[in-house]
Amino acid sequence: MSLRADSLGDRLVEIRRLGATDRVFAEICRDYDTLVHLMPRDTSDPVLEDIRDSLSGLEEEICAKLERSRNHTGRTE
Repeated sequence: MSLRADSLGDRLVEIRRLGATDRVFAEICRDYDTLVHLMPRDTSDPVLEDIRDSLSGLEEEICAKLERSRNHTGRTE
């Protein structure tokens, strides 16, 4: 799981922990990683905005899953 350190890096330990036990969460993270690797280098590429939007949505899903897990387990990392 490579997840961008700039957006989710402060939660990587938590992400890895949940990803090891939650298959749906792990799949969301794999989708995120796949999109990160598809990011075009050319800022004029028309798919750039679509990928950014998708990444943003996945980040929201990841954060929501982490929050639900934290609330469920009582963790306060």
